[in-house]
Amino acid sequence: MTIARGVPDVLSPLATADSLDEGLRLTLRRLVHLTGAAGGALAFRPPRGEPVAVVVGGPGGDAAALHELVSESPAGARRAAAVLARGRRERIAVRRTILGALGRPTGTLALVGGPRGLRRTALPVGFGRELGSAIEHLWGLLRRMLRLSVHNDITRLVVSSDPLDEVLRAFADGLARLITFDSLAVALLDPERPEFEVIDVLARSVPRVAPRDGRMPLDRTLLAEVVTRAAPVRIDDLSSPTVPEVSRHVLGERGYRSALLVPLVSRGGVFAAVTLASRRLSAFDDTDVEIAADLARPLASAIEHRRPSTARASSSPRAWTCPRSWSGSAAR
Repeated sequence: MTIARGVPDVLSPLATADSLDEGLRLTLRRLVHLTGAAGGALAFRPPRGEPVAVVVGGPGGDAAALHELVSESPAGARRAAAVLARGRRERIAVRRTILGALGRPTGTLALVGGPRGLRRTALPVGFGRELGSAIEHLWGLLRRMLRLSVHNDITRLVVSSDPLDEVLRAFADGLARLITFDSLAVALLDPERPEFEVIDVLARSVPRVAPRDGRMPLDRTLLAEVVTRAAPVRIDDLSSPTVPEVSRHVLGERGYRSALLVPLVSRGGVFAAVTLASRRLSAFDDTDVEIAADLARPLASAIEHRRPSTARASSSPRAWTCPRSWSGSAAR
């Protein structure tokens, strides 16, 4: 017997689920029911973000062992099978199926049960590829919806009465739902001198983390490149000799290994930049650049809206005073 006829029913939760967790759990429950398995685990490893895994039932109800069945380590899966079989009179069987296209796995499905029960049911050829594709589709849809929601939230703050601290906190919280980073700052150019001041935005979002105050010369920094190009700058390896000397030193000594800077633009040109930094090499990709640039536009408008009218009229982005409590040096 196969579950080929039941495939549409198995995959249907992935078309209507409100969250990835929900879609995976409902799908796994249907698979366990259709195959007659005692339990199972389903893991999805998205191209961006942390893996998501769910478990249902299983011999002994050992959720940790079920989770390990869908780990990327074959040795871990063998250990988990041994844990699940411990103390049982009947042998157990484990069937693992890789999800996704050949050479581009996106996850793992593991079903557990008695040998006879699992032998009676066969997964159709290509099921792992089809299931992986359906999960990827749901993940992409949810990501697009999340991105639109975050963009709308920040845009609503543009003309709100919220102080800039709150706007920056909302920006950090929203961006963190879409991009993984270790540091987030906004660098504000001084219109009168070749210097900039940094607002340590991430520190404002994390309780009991004190931002570091400071100002820096613009020369030999990544911010200078952003101003010159008026375009995002992505650095995959901050130790590269091509990285401007000051930024290479300041970011490197804090343990950051890659960075992404996106300009904030007003009618007068670039007046600031959002700076993301990570302790991982090549932490940011083209999609991160696109997302950060998209969300930077309403942030630039929010900052512009909160400048005094005299500053807006002169297109002088630092004619207003940035409170010292905002200053920091998390990323440069």
